[in-house]
Amino acid sequence: MNDAFHETLLEVDEAGHTIKYSIDAGPGPLEGDGVTNYVGSVQIRPVTDSSGSFVEWASDWDGEHTPCHDFCGPIYVALLGDMKASLEG
Repeated sequence: MNDAFHETLLEVDEAGHTIKYSIDAGPGPLEGDGVTNYVGSVQIRPVTDSSGSFVEWASDWDGEHTPCHDFCGPIYVALLGDMKASLEG
């Protein structure tokens, strides 16, 4: 990777198909003390009417919400798009 984000894996629940992580340092609004206690989670659930899966990516943090949301949101959308493309072959 580009070493822009420093994260810690906090939890892996294989049975629940969930991971939880913290962002300890990052660029933009994640720099310095503007955002603290950033914890994200990713859960994968089956879609019952197809062979697909639903990925829920959620995060919470202390600090100003809008700058962090506006910065991280497009990154997560791009990562989910890349994940989908790699799984579709």
